[in-house]
Amino acid sequence: MINQKEFIEFIGNLRLKELSKESVISYTQPILEQDYKSLITDLVNNHEISFYWSQPNEAFSFFGYKEVFSFPLYDSISKNKLLKDISKRVYSNSSRKLKHPLFVGGMKFPSSKNDLMWKNFNTEKWFIPKILLLKINEEFSITFNFLANIFSLENTDDIIASLMADLKHNTEILNDSEAVPYEKYFPDSEIHNWSNQINSALKKISDGKLNKVVLARYKDLQFNELQDNLTLLERLEENFENCYTFAYRNGESVFL
Repeated sequence: MINQKEFIEFIGNLRLKELSKESVISYTQPILEQDYKSLITDLVNNHEISFYWSQPNEAFSFFGYKEVFSFPLYDSISKNKLLKDISKRVYSNSSRKLKHPLFVGGMKFPSSKNDLMWKNFNTEKWFIPKILLLKINEEFSITFNFLANIFSLENTDDIIASLMADLKHNTEILNDSEAVPYEKYFPDSEIHNWSNQINSALKKISDGKLNKVVLARYKDLQFNELQDNLTLLERLEENFENCYTFAYRNGESVFL
């Protein structure tokens, strides 16, 4: 997978620099579309932390897998300072820095409730992925992010083997379940009640009683078999091509 000639040349130049142990090395190379799809298929269902993001109408998507560095939960000023410091310590060969994400993650509304549904997601989490698969139009690439202390390994073969080890995946076969009809998820009575709530909220906005309303529902569904996250994502992208599609995984939980 790794182009040894280009990789050796890249790290050879880095060895000439004075790198700290906290320096982040980011090596990117092009890959084939079939390799891009195969890797995402293999890795997206693993229980490792990962983040998938797609903008179908702009032909842009990426998948970050595992973490090499996680940002502490500081206040916004401290986080901005840390981000600037890290940005200065990143050494990359990527030519797509404007659309090449360095870190991924997200935030949720803070809650005092002990909610088991969100137990695997912190209020805030940002991390630099070890592996980043990137698609821009019809161009595909893979990025390996790692800390400079990897150079403690004696030779290039050991470094490459260490990086490639992160691509190992479980061989568990998932069933491609048939899509459950929309009507089965939301019966007519529930859709009717939901529509009444929306109309009531719109009326209050029209009357000037409210400026904005955010409506949300909780639906508990149980499947007969394990779901393939990539299949679910592909269905969302097909049905909502003008929307952002994402999947944030941590442990046994996935937020789609």
